[in-house]
Amino acid sequence: MVFIHFNGVKLGSIAYAVAAIVLLPINSALNPLLYSNIIDNVIKKLKCQKQRASGSTSSMPKRSTMQHSL
Repeated sequence: MVFIHFNGVKLGSIAYAVAAIVLLPINSALNPLLYSNIIDNVIKKLKCQKQRASGSTSSMPKRSTMQHSL
C-alpha cells in the first residue's frame, strides 16, 4: 500500500481499514503454513545435495567415520 501511495494513487481510509481488518489477519494465519512447508522443502533439498556431493547414494557416513578420515 505504501508503494501504491508513493506512485501517486490516493487511497481512502476504507482501503486501510479493509487491509487492517481483513487482509492482515488472513496473512498472519497463512504465514506459518507457507513458511513451514518452504523450510521443510529447503532442508530436504540441502540433504540431497550433501549426499550427491559426498558421492554416496546411501545414507551419510557416521560422524566418527568422517573424523577418522580427516
